[in-house]
Amino acid sequence: MAVSFDLTEDQIELQKWVHEFAANVVRPAAAEYDEREDFPWAVLQEAAKIGLYSLDFFATQWVRRVRPRDPAHHGGALLG
Repeated sequence: MAVSFDLTEDQIELQKWVHEFAANVVRPAAAEYDEREDFPWAVLQEAAKIGLYSLDFFATQWVRRVRPRDPAHHGGALLG
């Protein structure tokens, strides 16, 4: 069984969503915050408004990456 590193449809959608946020909100404000050497609280608030910065978001992403895997499902031999 070959390993696929292709993104799922959900991952592609998330990638596009985050990219749009970065292009439309983060990038335009970045130089100003760098110049002032200030933390971008307004950008963080915008991220929170759309659900990009929340405990639920981080928990969902963490669970998808860290949850226990079934070795048999991924081609493992279940020898251990």
